[in-house]
Amino acid sequence: MNEHRRQDALAGIARKLRADATTTETTLNSAHADAAKAVDIIWQQTRAPAIGRDGARDRFATYVNRDAVYTEDGNVFNGGPVKIERCFSLTYFRTTAWKTSIRAVDSELCKPGMTFREAVNSSLTSLRYAAGQGLTDSEIRHAFAVSSKIWHTGFDLRSTHRRGRTATITGILHLKGLGNAQSGDGATQQCYRFDVPLPMDNNAPPARSAGARPVADATCTTGR
Repeated sequence: MNEHRRQDALAGIARKLRADATTTETTLNSAHADAAKAVDIIWQQTRAPAIGRDGARDRFATYVNRDAVYTEDGNVFNGGPVKIERCFSLTYFRTTAWKTSIRAVDSELCKPGMTFREAVNSSLTSLRYAAGQGLTDSEIRHAFAVSSKIWHTGFDLRSTHRRGRTATITGILHLKGLGNAQSGDGATQQCYRFDVPLPMDNNAPPARSAGARPVADATCTTGR
């Protein structure tokens, strides 16, 4: 009985992934997506922390971790809710239309993305604090240095733009020890955009929270 419930939970994860992939394919096809749009659409649908691109083949790949909970029968010591997790490789490619390949893979392949996610969240916390101090380039570098020490990542700042009450920061987030080595699956580095609301002149808190997302590699070249 417990094994049957476990298999049902795994099947539910697979069904949800396939349904989400179908939605992503439909959105990519209707948007006639270029590289920048494709990365944005894939991120919106998957919230994947790293999305790699093989430009020669119009191919995007990422790893995502998904989980489900099922209830096991047992005594008071070993029964109850059980959480299972699986790592999946998602590859989006275009021939005449966008399609998705989904594979269950070793959990180790999801760990770089999980590190990116934690480093991004840590950096956002530091950037929100720095925004109250003026958010100079020096303060920005310091904010990323703090998360770098914790998560063993590096951040190569490419640009900072201020428009109205928002500062937009772009740069390449990478795993330390791997430098800026490119991998086809985006597991070692990722171009990121951070949008940080600045406080009002009267020191009132900003109206919205800071956010970050992976973006196309070209963004870290043009700085836009």
